[in-house]
Amino acid sequence: MSGARTTDWDRGNIAGAVGMLFLASALAGCPKSEGDANKAGGADKAAPPATVSASASPDAAASEVAAGDAKPAGQAATYGGSYKVAPGKMYIPDTKDYGNVKQVKDDPEKHVGEGALTLVVDGDGKITGTVDTGPAAPGLVDGSVIEGELRGVVRRKDPKDDGLTGTFIATRSADGVEGRLSLADTNAAIVREGTFSLKKK
Repeated sequence: MSGARTTDWDRGNIAGAVGMLFLASALAGCPKSEGDANKAGGADKAAPPATVSASASPDAAASEVAAGDAKPAGQAATYGGSYKVAPGKMYIPDTKDYGNVKQVKDDPEKHVGEGALTLVVDGDGKITGTVDTGPAAPGLVDGSVIEGELRGVVRRKDPKDDGLTGTFIATRSADGVEGRLSLADTNAAIVREGTFSLKKK
């Protein structure tokens, strides 16, 4: 009896020892927790490459592009000189739809001759001016510098008078402005073409 009891006790101890060995082996093989893995691997992670931080900063890049594309404002100047207009011919399309359209008889003595013109160009390319004397006076000028050309309109200072209105186009040099005028009265019965030459003041 005592031999059998001793054997049973030994068997129990052996079984327990084997179980402990299996448990220890299982624990050793289990992966580490996520927190432990992060702690362990944090030191091994490489820092982001320098090119990443260098390529960021889109605002700075946009500022550099804007600075590179920026165009200097034009030089403000005032020009004064004379203009001259003479009878012109109204353009009428040469098609059957306009077959019965005729230019009204023009009085070649009216609204012709020379006069004084002043133009002011500001730093933003805006044009203002006055037709001071002559066949198109008194008039006002408005326009803009577009692709290097001065372009705009001539209008009446007094909208109620029967004076000349129209358009102008000109080029600017270092010391002056040379341009052309295309004008007519309110009924387009009187058509005038002209030129002007202005010097920088």
